[in-house]
Amino acid sequence: MDGKRQDRLAKLVPKVGPEDAGKLLGESGEWRNFARRIQRHPAILEELKTRQAHRCPVCNCGLEGALTIHHVSYINRCVTTDTIELTHATATRSERTVKAPPCAKCPSMARCLGFLALVHNACHVKIHAHERVLKGVATSSQGDA
Repeated sequence: MDGKRQDRLAKLVPKVGPEDAGKLLGESGEWRNFARRIQRHPAILEELKTRQAHRCPVCNCGLEGALTIHHVSYINRCVTTDTIELTHATATRSERTVKAPPCAKCPSMARCLGFLALVHNACHVKIHAHERVLKGVATSSQGDA
């Protein structure tokens, strides 16, 4: 893997994971809306596509095919505990409904988008593989001290 791609991966690895962020901020409804539900809202997907000029920040290729909304940081809260029900079809359940925060008209959407990135599913796997490598390096260097 080239150095530029490794740098891009490192920038996308969450510094604080969801479990630690939940403990730090308290697993309130506002935090759950951001950490566990925001990626279900179609407005978030479309806004990230536009914001990223339809390019994946990992591979720099066009955003087509299977995509994932990735949390660059979990240190954020939604402004509301309110949720709406949306149809979120899967390959096996075309009528699946999910709860999501009401992002479409939220005045704080830009703030939330700053903590998210839209990536290909395969690139998402690479981000978390790189995260494991970084954590392994951090753990072994701390153990040597």
